[in-house]
Amino acid sequence: MLLHKKLSYVFILFFSFLILAGCGTNNSQKSPFTSATGGGSASSKEVASLSIANGNTLVVDDSTGAISIFVRALNSANVLNTEGNISVQYTNTATPSGTISPGVLKLTAGIAEFKYVPPQNIETLIESGITGTQFRFFSDNGRETLLNVTYKKVADNTGGGGSGDAGGITKIVLSESTFTVTQSKEAKEIAVYAFNSSGVGVDAGLVQVKYPLAAITSGIDAGTVPAKVQINGGVGTFFYTAPTDLSKATQLSPATFTVQDAANPSVSQTFEVNYASSGGTTINPNIRVEGAPSVITEAGQKIAVTLLVVDDNNVPLSDGTIVVQYPNSSNLGLFAESEVSIKNGQAVFQYTAPDPLVAGTTAEFTFRYKENASSNPTLWSVQFSPGTPQATDSEINVLRHFGGTIVIAENSKGVPIDIFGFDVNNAPVTSGIVRVSYPAENSGSVDIGNIAPSIEMAMENGKATFTYTGPADLNRTLNNLSKPWVVYRFCDKAADSNAECADVNVTFALDTTTPQPDLQEYVIDFGVGIDNTLNLDTLTPFTLVLKTKEGSVVEADRISDVTITSKRPTLAKLADANGAESVSLSLGGGKNPVNAYIKTDTISGLVDFEVQVSFKDTQGLNKVETEIKSVVIFSGPPTTLSITRNDSFKDSAQGAFKDELVVHVADQYGNPVNTEPTFTVSAIIGPADDPNHLSSERDAGGLGDFGYLYDLNGAGTISSVGGVTYFDTVGDHSFANIDIDNDKLITFTPTDNAYKYPALGSWTILEIVSNTRLKLKEEYVENPSIPANNLRFVVGHNFRDSKCNSTIGHYNVRVVPNGDVFQLDKNGTSIVNLFYDYPLVGADVFVAANILGYSNSINQTVRIGNAYKRFLTGVGIKEVRKVSYTGVGTMYRGRGYSTVDIVDTGYTMQYGYAHPLALVGSKGYISTSNVAFLDGNTSNLDSGNLVFDATSILDNIFTGCDRTVEYEVFITAKPGEEGTVTVEVPSRFSAELN
Repeated sequence: MLLHKKLSYVFILFFSFLILAGCGTNNSQKSPFTSATGGGSASSKEVASLSIANGNTLVVDDSTGAISIFVRALNSANVLNTEGNISVQYTNTATPSGTISPGVLKLTAGIAEFKYVPPQNIETLIESGITGTQFRFFSDNGRETLLNVTYKKVADNTGGGGSGDAGGITKIVLSESTFTVTQSKEAKEIAVYAFNSSGVGVDAGLVQVKYPLAAITSGIDAGTVPAKVQINGGVGTFFYTAPTDLSKATQLSPATFTVQDAANPSVSQTFEVNYASSGGTTINPNIRVEGAPSVITEAGQKIAVTLLVVDDNNVPLSDGTIVVQYPNSSNLGLFAESEVSIKNGQAVFQYTAPDPLVAGTTAEFTFRYKENASSNPTLWSVQFSPGTPQATDSEINVLRHFGGTIVIAENSKGVPIDIFGFDVNNAPVTSGIVRVSYPAENSGSVDIGNIAPSIEMAMENGKATFTYTGPADLNRTLNNLSKPWVVYRFCDKAADSNAECADVNVTFALDTTTPQPDLQEYVIDFGVGIDNTLNLDTLTPFTLVLKTKEGSVVEADRISDVTITSKRPTLAKLADANGAESVSLSLGGGKNPVNAYIKTDTISGLVDFEVQVSFKDTQGLNKVETEIKSVVIFSGPPTTLSITRNDSFKDSAQGAFKDELVVHVADQYGNPVNTEPTFTVSAIIGPADDPNHLSSERDAGGLGDFGYLYDLNGAGTISSVGGVTYFDTVGDHSFANIDIDNDKLITFTPTDNAYKYPALGSWTILEIVSNTRLKLKEEYVENPSIPANNLRFVVGHNFRDSKCNSTIGHYNVRVVPNGDVFQLDKNGTSIVNLFYDYPLVGADVFVAANILGYSNSINQTVRIGNAYKRFLTGVGIKEVRKVSYTGVGTMYRGRGYSTVDIVDTGYTMQYGYAHPLALVGSKGYISTSNVAFLDGNTSNLDSGNLVFDATSILDNIFTGCDRTVEYEVFITAKPGEEGTVTVEVPSRFSAELN
């Protein structure tokens, strides 16, 4: 099987070990773990321990793709309700380790899911003695766990490789290990995570769900589960539904279900279901007496006592039993039934009054829900008053509907709704108007039916009759409602009425009486490579599956044709099983899923594929589902790196200047590296480009001294001897006074101008072997065709001592990323901010960047880099050019910076020229104004102008100590003179000007 993997790179930071940082990711998978309770507080959010669900050992080879690493964070009670962040750290910073991301991840239900991509060329690493790596995961409060990764050659993986395709299911993890159901028919979604022997999610598999043995032998319903669950991409889901009768199911608590591999039942995991206690069911209905009188005037009078029984949502119950309980006294009448079954939310008892009827007697009968003895009962209280006519009151006191739930299972079905009105004596009212209120779900987009002939009806003989007509399209109504019922409310229209209203529940069912259109929504699942990403110049299989929106796979015999078309064929085309390439590929019908290949070229970027599936819907009608699927084609590994300057700024908040540098990285085809790898940056500050400050031998006078090694003649060579990297030099150089705790080596443009990127950039000095040889930390891979000689180099550090006052201390340069780390964007570009203190204006700086890349000629992953030398000018010179001007007036206005230093009895420039301009001839002036120190102190500052001419850049003397002067520069033609004023830019500045 053709495999695909992301390119990954390992980098070593200059100033500290690497801790990856990142933001939280949108993780759509469910958490694969739920813990059992233990000691401690179950509600505690603090992390007490960390573990890795995949196991703490992982085996990978060159065929391994991306792997999900699940880190579990338990509290002291072993419960997964912890909060906070989990970070990852490379413990072997000098070892190629691959990439693991993000660097910091917020816990979700006690779980953090990281993505790990192994390094390239694992077999080469093994042959060089590198057999694995290690990662440390740690919480905000210091709890940690380690992941040990072992490298193996593909041929060694006899026990199952690290690929997601290799090996069957060897471990099953469930998202739920134990839970309690408290309601009849309650549903619980459970995720099944299946791993192979290397801890990698299997691409495809099948697991079985086994029913509890105790439930089978006892015949007690323990709930429903599917017999089989399909695993795709390492995960599958199913629903458990609780039984109708929870009271019986409590005899099974806990009921143990087993999820096992269909091919190997010994690989299994269980989950336990607990039910409500044996004391009763969870149903606690509300019972009300409806329409029964409160006064009886005739002996032997027969009365129908109607009880309305609803749940907490005011929905009528359809099962259960109501029992009647008599008072302790005798001769209070009899009920024909001792208990009555509930139907459509009602239970009707037939009562006969006693004979004789004893005046002044009050009887109270109690009605209870038989299935739950602890549920709330209701009372019917009646007074005996023989021969006394019952008082009447024509005002509505209560409205009732005795028809129960109205079920609509046919389009546009009409149903009468009778609303009965009773006065305070429970006698039918003789007048009044009933008004209906529509449910909140009534809107223009949802058809829930309508009430006719009017929303108001007058009472006749204690009853108002409405006609309800159901929706014209029941199936569409059900699709648009969040629940399959609505409630209409009928109330007394009288404005001052406190009468109790009547609620009527209308429940909708699928219409089976007429053919219905297929309202199912369909989606196309498309998967290729890792998260729809591909490498250059590869042939990679892809899979297409047509599913319903709920996730069911459409039957293969309903598929007529599948066509996929590349919208950018210069980047990628389609290929069939024989390797034949085309822009558009028809895969025929009768298959679901379908498979083919994508062939990428040598250009990276985003490719859209139009996928079109022709099929028949559930009614046999032809349909076409068309979707656009996007695939990212990654660039090749880095082969070239460049550094340029974009702009300069004055950052008053930091008391420093900032140069904005840009790093560009490309692959062998010229594509920007779009895999967003990180890289390292370092800097060395030097003196002015002045022969007095250049040195071929490091001064022993101090760490911040001007003397440092700087070679422009190409006297450096890098080599690898027995796997150890060395740097050698010849000529008038000596490494005797190098400080390996602070100094770095930066190599840059060879004198032969060859492309020697693996030899360029920053190097860490481990040991001074001799006056002409250094031992380096980083690995150098020899390339016989490109010897690493003729290298220019510099040795130094990123700070410089004050030369005029030793108590002032150091000045330094800092390299700062735009984000948390130095990382390329999708265009292969990254901004590097170079900050430097004001007194360093006029000095030279060397900036180096390095990244792991690829050498074509030796087909190996190597460390590549480059360096950039810049003269620090502040923001003074924004636009300078050779200019000829005839006439009178100001020709140029700019801003300059200079730093002064006390030397002997006079004052001279510490780091070079005040301003890089000179005039030729005598037709004009260069002058300055607004002279001020950057620290705002004007003391010891000459009030006169700084004077420039062609031979002396700075004639005026001003005083200060490591103080940088800011001033404006003017070029002005002399009044009355005609001719040409030429402004020249000295060669040392020409490369630095825009």
